[in-house]
Amino acid sequence: MKPRFPSLIAKAFWISESWPSEMLSELSSSSVYLCSCFLGSSSLVSRILCEAHANHRAFRVVVVDSQPRLEGRETLCRLVKQGIRCSYVLINAISYVLPEVSKVLLGAHALLANGSVMSRMGTSQIALLSKAYNVSVLVCCETYKFCDRVQTDSFVSNELDDPDDLIGSKGKSRPLSNWQESKSLRLLNLVYDVTPLELVDLVITELGMIPCTSVPVVLRVKNVEQ
Repeated sequence: MKPRFPSLIAKAFWISESWPSEMLSELSSSSVYLCSCFLGSSSLVSRILCEAHANHRAFRVVVVDSQPRLEGRETLCRLVKQGIRCSYVLINAISYVLPEVSKVLLGAHALLANGSVMSRMGTSQIALLSKAYNVSVLVCCETYKFCDRVQTDSFVSNELDDPDDLIGSKGKSRPLSNWQESKSLRLLNLVYDVTPLELVDLVITELGMIPCTSVPVVLRVKNVEQ
């Protein structure tokens, strides 16, 4: 049997470059978009925003970042270089900026069969607050990230990151540097969380804009095609 990796890579590349033009209708001028860029898949979100800007859509982006990785800085630099007006906040300040936000754009690590979104830790917090402020939440996710797994919380299955990342930079004074010696202290650095489908308004894919509940249908169609 021939390996499928080359074809899978080619398909993933084609998907990433074949986003429908209808998605640009969700990005209107004179709007403010909250972009959660601490996500591992935030490159897709930034590419959508850059494409909308290239199509002469005038909007502003609020880039949300989180410790300890601060991955949003890379996305922020990419958007600013394209001439997009941006603001930069940490996740603990989103309640102050949500009143001026038109839509929230989130990336995803995976879209589960029950419609839940698996993404970097903090995504569900943003979605929950956005729902409280009546702000639409859009998840940008390619269909190759759709999976038949079901998960309702972040504890059944997850990845653990380095706990030392939670205690600050190595070059600074770290009060918890000897935390391993304390029997009453444990550091938990989870990588992903799970956002329930009730907090997501729409999923933007290369097939178009679909609800979270369409995951089983998409998987069935893909299985038939294979």
